[in-house]
Amino acid sequence: MSRLLLMVSLLAAGGAWLASPATAQEQSEIVHDAEYYILEAQNGQQWAAEDEALDARLAELREEYGTPPNIISTRRSGATRRRT
Repeated sequence: MSRLLLMVSLLAAGGAWLASPATAQEQSEIVHDAEYYILEAQNGQQWAAEDEALDARLAELREEYGTPPNIISTRRSGATRRRT
C-alpha cells in the first residue's frame, strides 16, 4: 500500500511540474547567448534587409497560392553556381 501511495504522490508531483507555466514551450522570449549578440551587432542591418526581402517574397507566394509555403528557395532564378 505504501508503494502505491508513493507512486501516486510522485505522479501527482510530476504532473504539477509539467503543467507549470515555466516550461520551455510557454516562454515567449528567446534567450540568446553572447555570440548571437556579437553577430547581431555586426550583421543586424543586413539581417533586417534580408528579413524584409523574405517577408515580401512570402507575401507574393501567399497571394499566388493562397497559403504560405513550407519551403522556399533563396537562390535567384537564372543564377548559376561558380566553381572554383
